[in-house]
Amino acid sequence: MDHERFAGLTVTAESVSLGHHLTWRAQPLPGQDRGSDVIEEERHWSVSVPRAEDAWVLTFSSVMTNVGDERLDIGSPTTKGRENAGYGGLFWRGTRSFTEGTILAPGVAGGEEVRGTRAEWMGFSGRHDDRGGASTLVMVDDNANPLHPPQWFMRTELFGCANPAPFFSEEVPFGPGETLTFRYAVVIADGAGDPERAELLARLGRDALSRSEKAEKSEKGAG
Repeated sequence: MDHERFAGLTVTAESVSLGHHLTWRAQPLPGQDRGSDVIEEERHWSVSVPRAEDAWVLTFSSVMTNVGDERLDIGSPTTKGRENAGYGGLFWRGTRSFTEGTILAPGVAGGEEVRGTRAEWMGFSGRHDDRGGASTLVMVDDNANPLHPPQWFMRTELFGCANPAPFFSEEVPFGPGETLTFRYAVVIADGAGDPERAELLARLGRDALSRSEKAEKSEKGAG
């Protein structure tokens, strides 16, 4: 992936957003300086600080267009035969101290038994070193994403992680000329969480996704 340019920096008292354009290229053939263009991608990042909760929200969108001549259907280790290992896409990995933390899902607080199940959002609550404080993270999958709601790749053992994997057990088609769009919200909050608090944080994420989508459309219209 090669950086092309940044665009659309917007700063307000409560948020900051940035656009990023990239090109994915194939390995160069002998005698070539660089490989052929495969994917053009537009990313958009936004960070906001809601007033109603001791938390901050990251929204992330990726719009990828297959500009090559071949299919690039996207899968995972599970689609290639490795059971329950469907990771891929936007991936959060916690610090060492978050190992053996608590996975949160709608109505659920548990462990790795939730891996591979489908939900609009999932979260993770873990403790820190130092003075024993805790934090909670909730990731929200946009309802327009391919194969929504996704299967989730979640871990508490070996390391803590959260990943809304859109191609966990089924490849996402991506033919020449086609465009894929993925949008997510990630909410980071102080303190330990439970399913009820995680649902409240997920609402913050949904609200941020709605605002971010409107802002992106406004920027494109202005451009």
